[in-house]
Amino acid sequence: MGRTVESIVIEHIRATKKALRIAGIMVLPVGFAAYLIPDAHAAGIYFFIGISVVIGAALIVMSLGDPAKHKSLSILRDRPNDVVWVYVHKVTGQNQNSHVMLGLADGSKVAVPAKVGDESELIGAIAQVVPGATLGFDPAHERTFKNNPSALLQA
Repeated sequence: MGRTVESIVIEHIRATKKALRIAGIMVLPVGFAAYLIPDAHAAGIYFFIGISVVIGAALIVMSLGDPAKHKSLSILRDRPNDVVWVYVHKVTGQNQNSHVMLGLADGSKVAVPAKVGDESELIGAIAQVVPGATLGFDPAHERTFKNNPSALLQA
């Protein structure tokens, strides 16, 4: 039995949330460890501690929540005809991540977190429920989307 679009999307969201949680858990101790440095109670260390704690806590908070309640799932489930454009958006470098972007008829976009390297699985699953949407990124699609999003719907 094949996996459903919903289960594939949830799997990708869970993987992303897990990575955020791990990053947050790794950052928090760094901030607290800086506090233990002898004779380093200068303003710079307190600033570093504060930033580390805030970033770590923010990453952990972002990792919380039920993946089944992600905005993208309600759109794909309840309003698939609103999706006019689907493409992969990758961020490379030290903080690499990936999303499948849903361009909606109202001109807004919704990001679906994707496991880096497995974007094609996610975009393929999403394409099954939005057959009229334009697939893939192209600068011409971006211009069309900005001017008239519904023009990206395929007949």
